[in-house]
Amino acid sequence: LLAIGPPEGATTLFATKDMRKLADYPHDPFQPVVRGAFANDGRDLWLVSAAGDPRLGSDALLRWNPGTDEVRQSTTGNARPRAVIATARGMFVAGNDQDMLADESLELRRLERSAGSEATEGLATSADGRLVARAFRREVQVYDATSGADVGPPLQSDSNAIDRIDALAFSTDARQLLART
Repeated sequence: LLAIGPPEGATTLFATKDMRKLADYPHDPFQPVVRGAFANDGRDLWLVSAAGDPRLGSDALLRWNPGTDEVRQSTTGNARPRAVIATARGMFVAGNDQDMLADESLELRRLERSAGSEATEGLATSADGRLVARAFRREVQVYDATSGADVGPPLQSDSNAIDRIDALAFSTDARQLLART
């Protein structure tokens, strides 16, 4: 179980069987971890950190091995990361201003964005890891996780104007996408 703590705290990994603490990744309060996901290898974790003030820190994608405490880092530039999720070939980083794909070496590739509304943290991958759904305030953009190409135009929500999409999930066959507002 992965728990993201407050800016002055830590990201903590717990054993699900007995909730024993396995490891801590202490936060830098000027660029704390905001989201995390398990890497496909089952050992490492992908973490995104975000600086509240760019004069005091920078945004980054981190690959942390809690067993060895080794951390590799790649800057995310102007993306302003909000969330991260594993794909079949690496990682998808959802940012306020830019979305990116990362491979196992932390090389980031910026993606074209068709959605026009405010970005949210909602992300989902299909069961096979080949598709990524990315939530925005009133629409969802679906990407091919390998090429980063859009899979059609953004899907529009017919929710109330004050609602926003917060969570997404694919059906097991990846033919349907569910959203919680």
